[in-house]
Amino acid sequence: ESMDPLLHTGDSVLVQVRSAVARDTVVLARVPDAGYVVKKVGKVTRAQLELQSLNEAFPPIVVPRDERTIVGTVVLRWCPHGGTRAKP
Repeated sequence: ESMDPLLHTGDSVLVQVRSAVARDTVVLARVPDAGYVVKKVGKVTRAQLELQSLNEAFPPIVVPRDERTIVGTVVLRWCPHGGTRAKP
């Protein structure tokens, strides 16, 4: 629900591993205590990233900016109830 309307429960994503992280891209990240999440990159600093949900009911998550946190950039999603969408 946190990424509605872009992503829905049951969708699959294709991730470009170790790609450059930039503001407004959608990424797959490892978040302590939350596991893997797909979020939009908000504020970017040298030390950290703000990961935002599209659904405003979910607060942003701040994570360290390092290669162990960000798996990669989402480049395609497959939705079993409505097809594919490239570059979210």
